[in-house]
Order: sequence, then C-alpha cells, then structure tokens
Amino acid sequence: MIPDQNQKIEVHKLLDKQNKKPIDTGCGSLSASISDKGLLRSLNSVHSEQGYITLNSIDPFPNDKWFDSKFVREYRTKVADLHHSGDFGISTLTPPSKTNIYYVNHTIPLFVHEYPMLRVFSLFLSKRVNNQSYLIHHCIFKSSSDQLIEVPFQISGKLNLNRSSYGQLTEGGPVMMPENENYLKISGHQMDILNPNLPARVRILLFDGTKPLLLPDCEMSSSKPLFFSHNGSLRLSEKGRQTISMIYSFDPITDAGIKQVLLNTQSRVKAINWEVIIHEQSTDPVKNETLIIQRNIDYIRSCCSVPIGNDVYCVITDHQLLPLSWNRDAYYMMKLLVLNASEERAKHLESAENDFRIVKGHITWMFQTAERPNGYWGRAYFTNGKYKDGVFQLDQQCYPLLELCDYYQTTNDDLLVNQSVPAIREILNLLLDYKAQDYWLFGTGETPADDHVAYPYHFSSQVLLWKTLTELDKLNKRFSFYKENLSDWASRIKKDTIKKFSALIDDKRVFAYLTDLRGNDTFYHDANDLPTVLAPIWNFCKIDDECWLNTMQFAFSEKNKGGYYSGKFGGLGSLHTPHPWPLGSAQQLIFFYLTKNRKLYIDVLEKIERLVQWDGLFPEAINEQSGEVESRQWFSWPGAFISLFLLFKKNKHALLGDL
Repeated sequence: MIPDQNQKIEVHKLLDKQNKKPIDTGCGSLSASISDKGLLRSLNSVHSEQGYITLNSIDPFPNDKWFDSKFVREYRTKVADLHHSGDFGISTLTPPSKTNIYYVNHTIPLFVHEYPMLRVFSLFLSKRVNNQSYLIHHCIFKSSSDQLIEVPFQISGKLNLNRSSYGQLTEGGPVMMPENENYLKISGHQMDILNPNLPARVRILLFDGTKPLLLPDCEMSSSKPLFFSHNGSLRLSEKGRQTISMIYSFDPITDAGIKQVLLNTQSRVKAINWEVIIHEQSTDPVKNETLIIQRNIDYIRSCCSVPIGNDVYCVITDHQLLPLSWNRDAYYMMKLLVLNASEERAKHLESAENDFRIVKGHITWMFQTAERPNGYWGRAYFTNGKYKDGVFQLDQQCYPLLELCDYYQTTNDDLLVNQSVPAIREILNLLLDYKAQDYWLFGTGETPADDHVAYPYHFSSQVLLWKTLTELDKLNKRFSFYKENLSDWASRIKKDTIKKFSALIDDKRVFAYLTDLRGNDTFYHDANDLPTVLAPIWNFCKIDDECWLNTMQFAFSEKNKGGYYSGKFGGLGSLHTPHPWPLGSAQQLIFFYLTKNRKLYIDVLEKIERLVQWDGLFPEAINEQSGEVESRQWFSWPGAFISLFLLFKKNKHALLGDL
C-alpha cells in the first residue's frame, strides 16, 4: 500500500530492457497484472474449489488442447503480449504523447501519461482489510492549463471470468475448464461479473472523487468475453485536478464497507507531490541488482504467497500462467524470504516478521494441508491443497523436509517441528519403498524438470536427499522423532552415489545424469538440477573435486546434448523447454564464482542483467540468438534463486549453506 506520512517513498522507473510484460501487484489473496497502457490485463484470486480464478479479456483455454504443447506456449504468449487488445480500465479518448512507468516502493505500479496541458497519474494499489481483498485503481487527472479544459475519457474492455487454465508442457492429467458462462449486470456505479459454473463474482465500484460515478444500467451475458464501453467527460478548472477510482474485489463489497478504504487511499495519494518525487529520484537511479532483488522478493510476497485460512500459505510459482505449487520452486522462494527477513529483523523492520509468517505458513500448508493420498507429495498442487499430478518425484519429497530444517535453524520454532513430526515419519518410511535393493540409492518417476526418466536413479536427487537427511539428522538429535540413524543413511547415500554415478566421458570422469545401476547411464545436465552445482556448497564434495568439475564443464558445453544451447545469449537450458534458461545462467554464475573464473563470472552476470525483464523478474527460457523470451514470462523460481546469489554477493552471507 501507499506508505504513510512517516515512511519514505521510493519511485523507480522500470528497467530499460528488451523483454517486457504486463507488470504486477497484489496482496497475496488477490493479484493483478497491468498492461503498459495502464489497463487491467488480469485480476486473480484464490478460490476454495477451483484453486485459482481469473478475470481477464482472453478466451478460456479450450479443453481439447491440453496435450498440445505448441498451443500451450501460444496461449501463454497471448496472456503476456503487450499488443493484445481488450484490456479493461480507464483511458482517455486521445492517446498520450508519452507514458512513463514506475514502481512505488517496489510494489505499486504507477503510470504517468503526458498530454498537452494535462498529466494523468494512474496508480494500482492492492489491499486486504478485514479478510476482504481489493484492487484499487486511482486515476488522477491534473491540468496545467490556465483555463477550464474538458477531458473525454472511456471506461471499456473485455471481461471474462473463469478458472486459471493450468495448462502444462508436460501434462500430468488435465483438469477440465468449467463451462464459460459470463453475466454482466450494471446498476448505478456498480458492475458485477458472474460465472455461476465456478461459482464466482467480481464486483467493480466506480467513483468520481468520493461520489459514485454512475453508469447506464444494463445486463448482458455470453459464453465469450463480454465487451463493455462507457464514454464520459471531466471538466477541469484552472490548474485543477480530479480523481476517478475503480475498486475491484472478488468479495461481496458494498459502499459502506469500501468507503473508509477509498477515503484513506485517495487522501494519501492526493497528499503526495508525485512530480517532485519523480524528479528528485530520477537523478538517482537504482542499481539493477538492487531492483532485481527487491522486485523478486515483493513478487513472492504479493502475488505468490496465497493465504489459505489462518496463517497458512500456499506458495504458487506464478500468479498468471501456471498458478500451481511445486515444492522445489517454493523452497528457493521461501529461502529468499528467510535470508532477507533475517537481515530485516536485525534492522527491526516490520516486513521481517511478515516474511517469517509466510514461510511458517507455507511449511504448515505442506505438512498439514497438502494432500498425500499415496503417502508422498505430488508433483504439483492447487492452492486448496489438492494435488494435480500424482507422479512420484524424489526431490519433491526432500524440499519440504529441508525447508523445515532451514526454518528451524533460524527461528527455533519447536512447536512447528512437533506439528510436522507425523508427516516426517511417514515420508521417511515411504522413501524406503523406493530404495534400490543392493544400494542406498532411491528411484524417482520424473526428473526435476517434470520429465519421465529413462532410468530410475537420478544424480541431483541423490545429492539433495543426502543434504536433506544430513540436516534432518540434526533435527532428530533435538526432537528424537525417528529411531533410525539418519546420519548413517546420509553417509551410505553419499558413498553409493559417488560409486554408482561415476562414469567416463572422453576419458574424463563425470557424474552420470541417470543410471539403472546395471551399467546403463545417461549423460546430460539440466537447468532444473540445482543440487548438482550446489554440491560443494553443501559439502557433498570439495570445490576441486575432479568428477564434479568435469560434470559442470560438460554441462556448460555443446557435448551436453539437449541441455546446452549455443548462441549470443546461449547457455544451460532444458529439454523441457529447449532453450537457455536463467536458472542455467545462475548455475554458471555459481560455478564460475566458486572456481574463481572472474572473466566468465562477469560475462554471465552481465548476460543475466541483459536478460532480466523490465520489471526485474525472469522468464523460464530465452532465445539463444535474440535473447527474447521463449517461455513463461512469469516464473518466480529463477528470480528467487538469482536473487539469493545476489544477496549473498552483496552482503557476504552464505548462499544456501556454509561456503
């Protein structure tokens, strides 16, 4: 929200980057994306039955395209396309001569539209009050004319309310979209958009200052997005200003309930001299790294940390394209919050306690809300705790346990550990069902890229399991929740992993990617396999370990077929999306940092700063020749992991463990 009078206001212009997307704001339970024209691209909310629902201007995902990966990519691109028409909101009938876009305190999108003798300040605020969530759009029209001027404006766009699509590239089992049935009812200054098949409703209230902005009453319905348009006009006196406000909510809001929110936010916005603040801070640009860290932290807080009941949070990997929860993605997102919160707590900042609350709430959600009908955590989850894909992935069983261990090391929260003990025991017992008969190695159904395995034993998952058991053993010594010696398990896993995954490529010893323990190996490395590059940081091996060094050098070479992509923006990627990934660049950054290769380290760091999108967030994959986004403009995991490293570099903290 807008800071109060005692808080500092920071205004940062978006980065000058080639990759652009709609920009985002939210309050956890509600999130929104705004186009570069200052119009609403989507409004999203948690839903008890559907998981996540969205109001946007795009046709819903067709139920006959779930297994068409090409169409899934095209559909995602349409959601992010800044040239898409139909976005909803307030606009002038004459296009602005110029628009500058800023973030206020890294969280509030601010659009400044320039016209002859007129400037329009357009802010999008998200707020949760008394268990109700709002998106508040204040549009301030400010005249610089010495005469009375008339400003024609339009409130228009397409409106479609349905469930988020959840379309995946490796579809694990589609969940059919509800029938698209939209109803729009306008009465006075109130607009209601309903889809009874969810069921859900969005209410929009319009105000001219603090007075209702009346619209012609009407009703319409369609199985397609509904188009609405209303023209109006403002009369601005000499050097005058006027505010039009639109308040959106999925909750049953009324004038009485919203009045105080409207008055508080309007009065604060009006009290700020935006021209002065923008002018003063435009001469003191923020460093790219600082903006990247802060924007990725805020994106996790505002759009991905979804409250589910009292102090319980589901952490989704993005709010727009695939609002599902993966344990692995969420682990690194929560790791960033914990690292940042630890620093902010030392400065006595209120945001630190909120971040710790989110992480604790996420652990509670994983251990007590997320269902495990087969005993194990599934591949991906809806916000309501129902799993979408039931395949067994070994690494997905490790990350919740490791997140609990990390959190306890920082907070000493005995109660949370004791509440999690039953699930810890169940997972440990279940893991033994996947143990190889003759070795302390554990099978998996898919890789961390959600791809099927040719052979059941996967290298980076063994490293992760070793790390998890090593940390869990420390917790077990404190709480005595498991009778077996977890340290002994970890030692055996490390010994057998080194023994059975060690193999030769071109007379160089490397760790195989997959093995069947009978002499058949796969040689490959993937951007999703972070535990491999973290192995020396976690003390699985030493930095000068020949096998590890050769493995990483192989990973960053054209010998890594399907994993490495050459070009001006080339680097480590994935067969899952066959292009370089920012996650792969992050692995290169860590490797060159650890091996003290300063030239390549600087090269990769500069590449990462070129590839970041203009709002400080990172996509899933980019084109190796042009650097343009190839997949998932919204994807919190790479930004969280890169920000972890940048925080480490900035503050000399341990990255993900002791160096």
